[in-house]
Amino acid sequence: MELTFPVPVIVKAIRPYAVPRKTGAKPPAMATIVLLDSPDHEVARATVEDLSETGTDVAFHEVTTRIVRLELSQLDSGTALAEIEVIAKGAPH
Repeated sequence: MELTFPVPVIVKAIRPYAVPRKTGAKPPAMATIVLLDSPDHEVARATVEDLSETGTDVAFHEVTTRIVRLELSQLDSGTALAEIEVIAKGAPH
């Protein structure tokens, strides 16, 4: 999954949410979040395991980016992600 912003943003955190287990879906075993300032230039990366239904904070320290890529690992049939929240502000021009 990839989110592309029309202007640069300064990312403080990314918060992926697991699908509630009562739905029968399984959360991904691992998620890697990659921040890019262009399609071919990575500026930060973080990996998280055990995603929570209430959101799992993945901190970044004021990283300027335009693209947020979420790579899910160890997927099984019925694996799902509920939501991804980007905590960011617009970068100065």
